[in-house]
Amino acid sequence: RDLHSFPTRRSSDLMIKNIFGFLGGILNSLYYILSAKSFLKLCNKSNNNLEDINFYKILFNYLASFFSYFYSDYNCYSPLIICSKFGFSFGLILVGIYVLFEYKIDFTDSILNILMISIFSMTYKHYFDNIAIGEYIYGYYFIFSHLISLFYILYENYFEYKNKIHISFSHNLNIIYTLTAFFWLIYGFLNDDYYIIVTFGIELLFGSLLIIFNIYYKKICEDYTGIKNV
Repeated sequence: RDLHSFPTRRSSDLMIKNIFGFLGGILNSLYYILSAKSFLKLCNKSNNNLEDINFYKILFNYLASFFSYFYSDYNCYSPLIICSKFGFSFGLILVGIYVLFEYKIDFTDSILNILMISIFSMTYKHYFDNIAIGEYIYGYYFIFSHLISLFYILYENYFEYKNKIHISFSHNLNIIYTLTAFFWLIYGFLNDDYYIIVTFGIELLFGSLLIIFNIYYKKICEDYTGIKNV
């Protein structure tokens, strides 16, 4: 009886893992898409000002999904593989669009961006395909690439508060980011994966703090006029 029930339990566990992986992948992909909102400004033909485009956010999303792909491919995590492929493909398309518009404004910068991204991508692809050995190498790159993306999100929120920019969109984006981290964290626990647990545990923590701060910002800071008092 136990021998017959083992395949059933195994398939049930796999289904649960795939459910959390699917939810994490959908929200992660949605986050990548919504992060590209600033690129819609390029549809205005009269506006060639690229300073309004959030290029670094796309670049760091590309970075995180790029390293996520190699880590998930090494461990055969299908939901994370699919999500990572979408992430770096979508990011690469947006980077290409940005460079195309940048070419009209600053030829030198556009060439430097092309060289930077191309050399970076090809070098690390060669490194992971032919040199890197061991899960810990893939895992460290996985963690640190996501931390870089997280640091930029924290800076982005700080910049918006400092300059009193309308934050409702960023607040919703923070919610999606945090939910994404939650589902991937559960996925990591189900797979007993240290690197996924650490990465998305940190993201969940800081994402939750951002949401709380978004909600209670006025109540916390409206009575204070100086950073010393805060």
